[in-house]
Amino acid sequence: MKDRLGDTVETYHGFKYNENRVCINRQVLLSYKHGRNYGPNFFEISMSKYKDAKLYGTINYWIVEGGAFEGAYVGNAKEGFDNENELIYHYLLKLERDLNHRIGNSDTEEYDDNGNKVSRTPKIREYQHFLKKVREYKDFYNPKQLTLF
Repeated sequence: MKDRLGDTVETYHGFKYNENRVCINRQVLLSYKHGRNYGPNFFEISMSKYKDAKLYGTINYWIVEGGAFEGAYVGNAKEGFDNENELIYHYLLKLERDLNHRIGNSDTEEYDDNGNKVSRTPKIREYQHFLKKVREYKDFYNPKQLTLF
């Protein structure tokens, strides 16, 4: 049986879609990586443009102990965006909520396999670093932000 998930079935505005309407050549709009202690901590927001001329986004991230990949469901104009700033801002809000949840639910201590206490402070600092970065990007990409030029 031939794997068709990578085969191009449709092309709109230079973006290629497979038979499941999944874009196989998304454009990365924002990417950030940080840290060495807990693996490749990162987040990436990308987009594609479908035949309805709306932008559809995805977010992919891994921070300390978990992450997510949220794909775009193209073709539903209610889930599309009119411009890149709106799309980026939407996914930054989602990431901010997740980070706030992680920080709020993080114990200050954890235990190793031998029952010894291990401080979680470095993990919380990494969450806080990403939260600070997300907020900086939110200020920059806020679609309601006025620009001088």
